[in-house]
Amino acid sequence: MSKKMQDVVLMFTLVFGLIICASLFFNVLETSDNEPIMDGILAVFGGEVASIGGFISSRIIFSMRNFIAFIFPLIFSLLGIVIIKQSSAATIKLFAGIILSAVFITSVYLLANLGLNTIGEVDVFGVTSKINYKQAELTIVSSVALVSAILGAVSSVLYSVSQLGK
Repeated sequence: MSKKMQDVVLMFTLVFGLIICASLFFNVLETSDNEPIMDGILAVFGGEVASIGGFISSRIIFSMRNFIAFIFPLIFSLLGIVIIKQSSAATIKLFAGIILSAVFITSVYLLANLGLNTIGEVDVFGVTSKINYKQAELTIVSSVALVSAILGAVSSVLYSVSQLGK
């Protein structure tokens, strides 16, 4: 693979990371009736969902898994590009490509299980119960993020394979 083609593949990887991260700002989980449940910010960082006086409250807990799924592809894409551009050793470029591939593959798994990884707490008269959103479905935006993670994994694997011959 030519140097120019490798740069294009890396740029696609960055774009896929940006798409995944941008999906945070849209609804990512919905009911089976296509009613939105929450956006990505709430699914990742948590927050108050509902409260009725001091008797009943519901909130989402911060999810490290969702944070990894949405944020790591962009962070590692940027780091990978910086490392790859500043390094002349093929083994370092190969290692960066493998790490980038692992991050995108992990993101695919975590995005596919977004509802399961989103935990909420319901407090009724001081009794707290934890629930997850495993019955929730992915919205179109989170499906686009999932496809972007798959394509990011493919592009970073292609880059890694291109470094094997050097």
